[in-house]
Amino acid sequence: YNTYRKDRNSGGGGVALLINKKYVQSQIYLSNLNNFEAVMVKMKTNRGYTNFVMTYLPPDKKFLDNDFKNIFKTSNNV
Repeated sequence: YNTYRKDRNSGGGGVALLINKKYVQSQIYLSNLNNFEAVMVKMKTNRGYTNFVMTYLPPDKKFLDNDFKNIFKTSNNV
């Protein structure tokens, strides 16, 4: 498996995706996220390319519409 991680800067934690190496894949770097922790990977399937996103919003953070929009904006541009 290939591991794609976004570690938290302090206190441990973060998010990760593990994807079997038999699939063609590449990490998509997300920027402009303030409160979400997220990692995105583009993977080739038998139906074409699919973007997989793992997200986490820590309980002490507020949901920001812009974080959510930036994830989908990035996903649509790759």
